[in-house]
Amino acid sequence: MPPAAPDAARVQLVFDESVDLDLYVTGPAQEAVYFANATSRDGGALTADRRCDSAPPRIETVTFAPAPAGRYRIGVDFMVRCAPGTDRASYELIWETPGQAPVHQRGQAVFGVFDPRVAEFRVGGEGR
Repeated sequence: MPPAAPDAARVQLVFDESVDLDLYVTGPAQEAVYFANATSRDGGALTADRRCDSAPPRIETVTFAPAPAGRYRIGVDFMVRCAPGTDRASYELIWETPGQAPVHQRGQAVFGVFDPRVAEFRVGGEGR
Protein backbone atom coordinates (compact mmCIF):
# COMPACT_ATOMS: atom_id res chain seq x y z
CA MET A 1 0.00 0.00 0.00
CA PRO A 2 1.34 3.48 -0.81
CA PRO A 3 2.22 5.77 2.10
CA ALA A 4 -0.31 8.17 3.57
CA ALA A 5 -0.51 11.70 2.17
CA PRO A 6 2.14 14.01 3.70
CA ASP A 7 -0.46 15.92 5.77
CA ALA A 8 -2.48 12.86 6.86
CA ALA A 9 -2.62 10.56 9.85
CA ARG A 10 -3.53 7.01 8.84
CA VAL A 11 -4.14 3.97 11.04
CA GLN A 12 -4.38 0.44 9.65
CA LEU A 13 -5.46 -2.74 11.44
CA VAL A 14 -4.21 -5.91 9.72
CA PHE A 15 -5.68 -9.30 10.71
CA ASP A 16 -6.38 -12.75 9.26
CA GLU A 17 -9.51 -14.32 7.82
CA SER A 18 -10.52 -16.25 10.98
CA VAL A 19 -11.94 -13.09 12.60
CA ASP A 20 -13.67 -9.78 11.99
CA LEU A 21 -11.81 -7.22 14.10
CA ASP A 22 -12.97 -3.63 14.29
CA LEU A 23 -10.71 -0.58 14.33
CA TYR A 24 -11.64 2.49 16.40
CA VAL A 25 -9.67 5.72 16.13
CA THR A 26 -10.57 8.67 18.32
CA GLY A 27 -9.19 11.98 17.07
CA PRO A 28 -8.55 15.31 18.81
CA ALA A 29 -12.28 16.17 18.78
CA GLN A 30 -12.90 13.08 21.00
CA GLU A 31 -15.16 11.45 18.39
CA ALA A 32 -14.44 7.82 17.47
CA VAL A 33 -14.33 6.74 13.83
CA TYR A 34 -15.41 3.10 13.37
CA PHE A 35 -17.91 0.97 11.42
CA ALA A 36 -20.98 2.71 12.93
CA ASN A 37 -19.53 6.24 12.69
CA ALA A 38 -17.58 6.32 9.43
CA THR A 39 -16.70 10.04 9.56
CA SER A 40 -15.92 12.51 12.33
CA ARG A 41 -16.20 16.27 12.63
CA ASP A 42 -12.38 16.57 12.76
CA GLY A 43 -11.92 14.95 9.35
CA GLY A 44 -11.55 11.28 10.25
CA ALA A 45 -12.90 8.71 7.80
CA LEU A 46 -13.16 4.94 7.80
CA THR A 47 -11.84 4.22 4.32
CA ALA A 48 -11.76 0.41 4.57
CA ASP A 49 -14.01 -1.83 6.70
CA ARG A 50 -13.43 -5.59 6.41
CA ARG A 51 -15.86 -8.35 7.43
CA CYS A 52 -15.94 -12.14 7.37
CA ASP A 53 -16.92 -12.17 3.69
CA SER A 54 -14.06 -9.82 2.69
CA ALA A 55 -11.18 -11.28 0.70
CA PRO A 56 -7.78 -11.32 2.37
CA PRO A 57 -5.71 -9.47 3.22
CA ARG A 58 -7.97 -7.94 5.82
CA ILE A 59 -6.92 -4.36 6.50
CA GLU A 60 -9.21 -1.78 8.11
CA THR A 61 -8.13 1.83 7.60
CA VAL A 62 -8.99 5.16 9.22
CA THR A 63 -7.52 8.34 7.75
CA PHE A 64 -7.52 11.94 8.97
CA ALA A 65 -6.58 14.22 6.04
CA PRO A 66 -5.39 16.74 6.82
CA ALA A 67 -4.60 15.55 10.33
CA PRO A 68 -5.56 18.07 12.99
CA ALA A 69 -3.07 18.61 15.82
CA GLY A 70 -3.73 16.71 19.02
CA ARG A 71 -3.97 13.29 20.60
CA TYR A 72 -5.25 10.17 18.81
CA ARG A 73 -6.30 6.94 20.51
CA ILE A 74 -6.53 3.54 18.78
CA GLY A 75 -8.90 0.78 19.92
CA VAL A 76 -9.52 -2.77 18.72
CA ASP A 77 -12.71 -4.80 19.17
CA PHE A 78 -13.23 -8.56 18.57
CA MET A 79 -16.96 -9.28 18.51
CA VAL A 80 -17.33 -11.59 15.47
CA ARG A 81 -15.72 -14.96 14.81
CA CYS A 82 -15.41 -15.98 11.16
CA ALA A 83 -14.20 -19.46 12.15
CA PRO A 84 -15.81 -21.38 15.03
CA GLY A 85 -13.81 -21.66 18.23
CA THR A 86 -11.49 -18.73 17.59
CA ASP A 87 -11.01 -16.99 20.94
CA ARG A 88 -7.80 -15.03 20.26
CA ALA A 89 -6.62 -13.21 17.18
CA SER A 90 -3.26 -11.69 16.38
CA TYR A 91 -3.17 -8.35 14.62
CA GLU A 92 -0.79 -5.62 13.56
CA LEU A 93 -1.42 -1.89 13.86
CA ILE A 94 0.39 0.51 11.58
CA TRP A 95 0.05 4.24 12.06
CA GLU A 96 1.53 7.05 10.04
CA THR A 97 1.72 10.70 11.04
CA PRO A 98 3.00 13.76 9.14
CA GLY A 99 6.78 13.85 8.98
CA GLN A 100 7.30 10.61 10.93
CA ALA A 101 8.22 7.05 9.98
CA PRO A 102 5.37 4.51 10.22
CA VAL A 103 4.98 2.79 13.60
CA HIS A 104 4.19 -0.95 13.72
CA GLN A 105 2.73 -2.59 16.82
CA ARG A 106 1.58 -6.19 17.18
CA GLY A 107 -1.12 -7.28 19.57
CA GLN A 108 -3.66 -9.94 20.36
CA ALA A 109 -7.41 -9.46 20.63
CA VAL A 110 -9.63 -11.62 22.85
CA PHE A 111 -13.13 -12.59 21.73
CA GLY A 112 -15.79 -10.41 23.36
CA VAL A 113 -13.30 -7.84 24.64
CA PHE A 114 -13.10 -4.24 23.43
CA ASP A 115 -9.72 -2.65 24.16
CA PRO A 116 -10.33 1.10 23.73
CA ARG A 117 -6.70 2.14 24.25
CA VAL A 118 -4.31 -0.18 22.41
CA ALA A 119 -2.09 2.75 21.42
CA GLU A 120 -1.97 6.54 21.38
CA PHE A 121 -0.05 9.08 19.33
CA ARG A 122 0.10 12.83 18.83
CA VAL A 123 0.15 15.01 15.75
CA GLY A 124 1.73 18.46 15.93
CA GLY A 125 3.27 17.95 19.34
CA GLU A 126 5.92 15.95 21.10
CA GLY A 127 5.52 12.28 21.89
CA ARG A 128 3.87 9.34 20.26
